[in-house]
Amino acid sequence: MNKEANTPILSSTLKPENRKPARKRTEPTVPKERDKNIALLIVDDNLANVSLLEAILSTEYVIRSASLGSEALQSAQEHPPDLILLDIIMPGMNGYEVCERLKANPRLKDIPVIFLSINESADAKIKAFKSGGVDYITKPFQSGEVQARVRTHLSIRKLQLQLETQNKVLQQTSAERAGLAMIVESSHDAIFSLSPDEVITSWNRGAENILGYSAGEIIGCRVFTIIPAEIYQERSRIKQTILNGEQADHFETRCIKKDGSLIYASITTSPLLDAAGKTVGNSVIARDVTLHRQVQELIKHQAHHDVLTDLPNRHLFMDFLSLGMAQARRAGKRLALLFLDLNGFKQVNDTFGHSCGDRLLQEVAQRLRACIRASDTVARFGGDEFTILVPGLTQADDVGILLKKILGVFEEPFFQDGVQIDITISIGVCMFPDDGESSEELLKKADSAMYKAKESGSNTFRYYNSELSMSPVQTPAENNRQGFRQNQSLCGPNDRSCAP
Repeated sequence: MNKEANTPILSSTLKPENRKPARKRTEPTVPKERDKNIALLIVDDNLANVSLLEAILSTEYVIRSASLGSEALQSAQEHPPDLILLDIIMPGMNGYEVCERLKANPRLKDIPVIFLSINESADAKIKAFKSGGVDYITKPFQSGEVQARVRTHLSIRKLQLQLETQNKVLQQTSAERAGLAMIVESSHDAIFSLSPDEVITSWNRGAENILGYSAGEIIGCRVFTIIPAEIYQERSRIKQTILNGEQADHFETRCIKKDGSLIYASITTSPLLDAAGKTVGNSVIARDVTLHRQVQELIKHQAHHDVLTDLPNRHLFMDFLSLGMAQARRAGKRLALLFLDLNGFKQVNDTFGHSCGDRLLQEVAQRLRACIRASDTVARFGGDEFTILVPGLTQADDVGILLKKILGVFEEPFFQDGVQIDITISIGVCMFPDDGESSEELLKKADSAMYKAKESGSNTFRYYNSELSMSPVQTPAENNRQGFRQNQSLCGPNDRSCAP
């Protein structure tokens, strides 16, 4: 049996070297039966893709096509389409840039753009939406999906235009109102209206699906039923915008669902006008963007945290250090910077493998977290190096207490796959403002002190001073550990010459 006979309609399975030559911008195709009032612009350098889309859509709409981004912009400027289907990867100008230029043009900015791509990654989709796209269809296509998404976005666009001129809609016939109501009711977005005193007066099925309230439950309630108390003032500003006869476009806010949970929504709200042009309420279109927001937050978190240990990375730690120094200056307090380096970590990687080394770093991170206060910050600075920020120091032995804890946890052996791994640490310590006034200077001096500690043996720390002549406290052997524990005033910030 021919396997490809049952394959969905494809538009981008051809390799670049097998693609047919790009074709020039074409005149509109003229199908036998179609809506002569709706025109679509297909932008793709692959002739096979354009032909497939024309076959799917040309029975309903007027079709124009362009093979290059520059041709698409010219075509849209000369004959603005109702919707654009836009490929991402094209010679010269890519789809993202084409969309950004369309949105920068006041005459073309409201044309809905649906991106087409074989790339299913979240990053590609986020970039498409940020550039102004309203939807994203992955290749290979299925004809039903393409037709449904095109119809949906044409309906939403039509609805937006109708809501912007609601005063005209109020004068239309009952049949036209019924048609509008059908479009509103079939939309997946939440669409509802408010009276001048903020009472909900209509509620579509999309709003019910997104927020959980049925029309019977919510109509007659004030809009604050679905708005968190902490953003009431935001709603007051939006109301004033509506009273001024203006529209608020695509702003993100939070809404409360019936079950009490919060979602993020992208809101567009417009004034409702009567026949005399007086504002009699406002319409709201709300789209649930919670998943999109979560993806953005995940990307932001990963940009500032180490993937292996989930500790703050070097970039975020330097931000915390700068902030801590500014706060210390205002409060007249001190802070400590600890630079930590594992001894023998390379040997662990060479002997047991990098996966074992990764698990060891994760356990080291866990132990360091357990040592610090809630106000302290531990970060993975890179490789087998860690840094700790200790702000708000008021007592001389605060740093000493922390150093005791850290050295103490490294006295306990690590186990990986049942094998004991003895690893030690070297710590350099410097103080703000004693040892420097800039984050770079403090980091450099803490690093220098750490290397001096490393020269002195394992499980050692040293404070920085101008001569780098610090005296270490070590616990490499059992006979020294007891003496270390008995030293209750372990090298406070003012004591730079503590001896074992």
